[in-house]
Amino acid sequence: MNNTALRRILLPPTVVLLGIVILHSCGVYTLVHPPFVGVQHAAAQETFDKPGDETNSQPDIFDKPTPGSNTRAELERPEETAATPESKIPPALETYMGREIARTMHYSGAPWLIRDEREREERCSLMLANLGIRPQMVICDMGCGVGFHATKMAQMTGEKGYVAGVDVQPQMLAMMRRRMEKEGIENIVPILGSYHNPRLPRETFDMVLMVDVYHEFSHPRQMLASIRASLKPDGVVVLVEYRAEDKTVPIKPEHKMSKAQVEKELTANGFALKRSYDKLPWQHMLFYGRDTDQQNQKRQQNQDQIIPGESTGSIRSE
Repeated sequence: MNNTALRRILLPPTVVLLGIVILHSCGVYTLVHPPFVGVQHAAAQETFDKPGDETNSQPDIFDKPTPGSNTRAELERPEETAATPESKIPPALETYMGREIARTMHYSGAPWLIRDEREREERCSLMLANLGIRPQMVICDMGCGVGFHATKMAQMTGEKGYVAGVDVQPQMLAMMRRRMEKEGIENIVPILGSYHNPRLPRETFDMVLMVDVYHEFSHPRQMLASIRASLKPDGVVVLVEYRAEDKTVPIKPEHKMSKAQVEKELTANGFALKRSYDKLPWQHMLFYGRDTDQQNQKRQQNQDQIIPGESTGSIRSE
């Protein structure tokens, strides 16, 4: 992006969108604009919905898949489930294992996800080509947003496979549904997750993809435990994160992660690095599987016994 293009989309400080506070079952969270340093995508400002308009764009989706299901039909089955009691919801963290947790990007920033220059900046097609997707695979796009990657993966896995697109904002899922209808894609299952629970069935997925998502988890331990349980024995989690080691990547620091930090957090939660792909221009691409080593499993058990907010993270104040 050249300087002229940057000047066109930079907004005066008085009109920069700093965030919108929304209520969620997990508490109160601030959702922020896209993570470019000093840049607010102009289209996001134009498409911003005022608070209170959210109900007009909520999709018709099933809030919770059937636990233990292994087929798309079972995953789509609607079931009446009681809301999680407020006392059962763990507190959100501000930091985790020495890392500041970034705020979740608000759905008004969705145009940034489909910006024209994204392919040039991130080489999304190269990332998809190196995922190792095969026909009939069952894939989860965690934090799917508008379905930018989910729609492409649905085509790659074919009619006998499917993609579960999980997001915590119903407005994002509504936009993904519109993309599905426009492109004639039927093998994506939208799932409305929670900040502490992605609502995934156990031992179902060949792959869980998280593109620039994990660093925003306010409940990393709970989310990683659910994701780990959702994997097939040979399933993999793929983390794509902006490189914290590279100062030239024009992304805010809290939206970046180093390889060392990812390794520290994932191994503490029962994962082992399988391989990496290092040819993306801005991002790490790391493949993790379940760690079956007994010593690491013991370390994970010790991690589970740590009281949230003491050693591994600090609790987010509301």
